[in-house]
Amino acid sequence: HQSSPSLKDPTLDTATVDSEQQRADSPQSQGKTQRQNFTPTQNRQLLKWFCEHSDKPYPTGEDTKALSALTGLNYAQVKKWFANKRMRSKSTVALTVADGEVDDAASDGVELVIPVPAQPDWEGRGSDERAVR
Repeated sequence: HQSSPSLKDPTLDTATVDSEQQRADSPQSQGKTQRQNFTPTQNRQLLKWFCEHSDKPYPTGEDTKALSALTGLNYAQVKKWFANKRMRSKSTVALTVADGEVDDAASDGVELVIPVPAQPDWEGRGSDERAVR
């Protein structure tokens, strides 16, 4: 019967074990890609184009190629950045509408139901009752 080597075994190289463990834990070995944060300059360049074309934030193939060359990102990264930005902007529009700018959302076909909490009627009622409007 043979036992597995222990850490006290002088024939076991712990540096090799550590590097093998790091490789096994790396995102590449698990089929995952590592998340890349774009630089502030790259984000600024993409955001500038996005804001300048806010009426139609869909870059053409040529625009995407130009932005790719400008930022140093590949074509797919630029396309994905715009897809994510458009999705996040929709969330921002919904929050803006909730803050009171309903006219912009109505023109975009966005319908929001914003509950208004009942306010306590302090005149003539108990403090735990709420007025019905």
